[in-house]
Formats: sequence, structure tokens, C-alpha cells
Amino acid sequence: MQRVEWVDVAKGLAIVLVAIYHANLLLSQSGLGVPVWDDINAVFVTVRMPLFFLAAGIFAASVVQRPWRMLWASRLALLVWAFLLWTVIRFVYFSVVPMELRPFETSVTRLLAAPVWPTSGLWFLHALVVFFVASKLMWTHVPPAWQLGLAAVCSVAFFSYLSVRNLSYDGMARYFLFFLAGLHLRGRILSMTAKPRPAAAALALFAFGGAVVAVKVFDLAAAPGVLTLLGIVAVTGSVLLARVLAATPLVRPLTFLGRNTLPIYVAHVILIAMVATVLAKVGVPGEWLIALPPLVAAAVIAVALLAERLASRSVLRFLYAVPPPLLFEAARPVRLPGAQQPSLSKD
Repeated sequence: MQRVEWVDVAKGLAIVLVAIYHANLLLSQSGLGVPVWDDINAVFVTVRMPLFFLAAGIFAASVVQRPWRMLWASRLALLVWAFLLWTVIRFVYFSVVPMELRPFETSVTRLLAAPVWPTSGLWFLHALVVFFVASKLMWTHVPPAWQLGLAAVCSVAFFSYLSVRNLSYDGMARYFLFFLAGLHLRGRILSMTAKPRPAAAALALFAFGGAVVAVKVFDLAAAPGVLTLLGIVAVTGSVLLARVLAATPLVRPLTFLGRNTLPIYVAHVILIAMVATVLAKVGVPGEWLIALPPLVAAAVIAVALLAERLASRSVLRFLYAVPPPLLFEAARPVRLPGAQQPSLSKD
């Protein structure tokens, strides 16, 4: 399926937001946080993951109609391999360089249970596997309206009062709606973004900002349906903004990030943890703290992309590629960066 440039722009925006979120989180856990970034990241809680999953769903239609073996070789093998391998890598890293406020990263029990009960930020890969499989199983048996309706009910419930106390399954329940929207409403979304609509983008983003303020002022976050509706408004504004940006010079760097999100996603938390550990030891002047999250995020994104580029030239390429035997019928490994990756990203 032909790539749509604004979708890569949207994914580029989303991975930057995810990196900033985790930079602030780990810096705060190292005593280097500032409250203002907690507030900023809270604003984008209904943007980051919904936008990623919507983008994944937009290109899922041709994938879920393939035979199971082709679905495995083209999508699932990559997601499963990356999830399992990088779960182990994270466990090893945090076992060697532990962080006091992240004891779950070094739990052997949680490591062994990860394939069925993920507890790390890699849950996004786990969720995508479930979404692709569930969408294929429902493709010819469950009408799209029913799928969207049931997913909306789950999103409302898990955004407000339900929880199974697991990052991945709670996230799946909240965000499956957005994946299915990309899958089943793809035509309408592409029609809406056929050309840049700056006025519509500004209006949608203004509505999102106003809704965020209202939710905060009136303490509505736990009210059923509020965060789901906020996510719909946020994604609408983000999609329209991405289409506008796709017609500007920013299209090149954002598209590049959007086409290489998975190498960033799997490595960025470890890289942020390294930086946070060093900065906590050497100390940071107070006036620099407010600038740290975006600066650290930018640095680790660059390092993650460089690491993948260097690894691709050696045996370490399998940190970012599926070993051929696991693909069954594929002749070459599926690389993480590039057009065939289902890249998108604990919140």
C-alpha cells in the first residue's frame, strides 16, 4: 500500500511526544524533574498513543486480509521479536544499572510473564500484535460498526473507572478504538486530509485546548466518556495539523522520524536512563532543569537512530531485524526502519 506522507509526519510528532514524556519521567525519578513538564505531558495523554494507533490502523486493512503466514512474516514476526528481545535487553540493563524507582524492570517474575502480562513501556508492541490478530479474526465476521461500538464502550470504561492493573491490557482497552478507526474509517480520514486545511486544524486544536482546560478546571477526567471524546478531538486536530505540516519544510525531518519510529521506541528508555543516571551524579544547575526533557529527548532520538544505522552493518543488525528462520517464507529479514514496519508507541 502506498505511503501517505502526513501519516509519517503524524508518527514523527507522536514519537517526539513519547520521548519527551519518558525523558521527563526518568529525569523526575532521578531527582531532576520540574512540575511544569508533568502538566505539559498530562495534556498530551490523549494524543500520543491514540495518534500512534490511528496511524497503524490506517495501513492495517491490506495487512489483516493476508493469509496468516504472510501476516506473520510482514508484521507479527517483527513485533514479537522486537518485544521479546528488547524486554530482555531492558531487564539486563536495569539489573546492571538499577534505578530505585523502577524496581519492576529487574523483576525475574515480570520478565518471564512479559509475553502474556507486559509491565514495561514496550507494551505498545504487545498491543499491536493483539490488535492485528483481533482485527484479522473479526474482519469477515463482525461488522465494522459493531467493532467500533464495542471498542468505544471499552475505551470509555477503561479511561474512567475500569482497570486490570496492567499497562498493556488497560492500554489496549483504551486505544483499540483508535486503531479500528484508522482501519475502518481510512477512506474518510484520507478524504479529510486530501489537502491542507489550516483553518480546520487551528479550530480543532483550539477546541482540544479548551476541552483540556475545562476537564482540568471542573475535574472531569474520571467522568465516563470524557477522555475518550478528548482523544477523538485530539487525534482529529493532530491529523489535520500533520497534513498542514506535510506541506511545509518540516515534512522532511518529521517524515524521517515517522518512518523510523520503532528503532527509537525500543531503545529510547534505556538511553534516557543512562543520561539521567549520569546527570544525577554530576548535577544540573536549577535553571537548566526546565530545558532538560526536550534536550534529552532530542539527544536520545539521534543516538537511537545512529545506533541502528551502525548496527545494521554488523551481526548486531538482528537487534533491529527478524532472523530469517523466524519469517518462514520471507527471504530476507524484516528491518525495523522503512516502509514495511508497523511503527507507531507506556504512556
